[in-house]
Amino acid sequence: MTPILIVDDNAVNRLALEALLRPLAVPFVLADGGASAVVAFERAEFSLVLIDLVMPVVDGFEAARRMRAHEFGSGRRTPIVAVTALDADAVRARCLAVGIDDVAGKPIDRAVIVAQIEKWTGEHVAGDRGAPEDVGKLVDTFLVVTRKLLAEIDVALATHDEPRVRRAVHELRGAALQMNAPEIARLCRELDAAEHEDEMLAVYASLAHAFARVKSHETKMKSVWSTT
Repeated sequence: MTPILIVDDNAVNRLALEALLRPLAVPFVLADGGASAVVAFERAEFSLVLIDLVMPVVDGFEAARRMRAHEFGSGRRTPIVAVTALDADAVRARCLAVGIDDVAGKPIDRAVIVAQIEKWTGEHVAGDRGAPEDVGKLVDTFLVVTRKLLAEIDVALATHDEPRVRRAVHELRGAALQMNAPEIARLCRELDAAEHEDEMLAVYASLAHAFARVKSHETKMKSVWSTT
């Protein structure tokens, strides 16, 4: 099978997809953003692109547009599937307009990945479908990234930088959805929807407490994710 290209600026999501794919013996290339994904796409052929939509500088929409422009006139059309924490129905029309073929919502598990690969490449995915690899590393990375993003949200709230708050909240929500941390994901949605500063501060406090609870149940999280 020709490799698939995985594009996500969030280290947790990249590790999660890698952990799900590696036991399946599916070749893949990782890109940590839209710009690097376009470079990889222009240098090699891929059977499928799985791409996040919300990324800094070059987002998934723009990256897909550039990929389609690169293919123009070549007779080749690589399937591109958006993997996103955004509402799939709300972004589907915009995705289709830039050449993205399908939208898969986060969290994405192995069954979803296998279904997308088999649907768009026409190839059967064999390999071991047991527990994902490197679960300990994945959970540890999630805890580190969450701590960093909470600190970033704290600073952004203190400096009244609302766009920075929303960017960090979206990144954290995507990671929390992928890691089966529903309370953190729910509070991220509430924080993103909050309109007043005191409401945002109250939700942020709840978010910090939720992270403390998740951290104290680290072993349970590893056990839950191992069954994904």
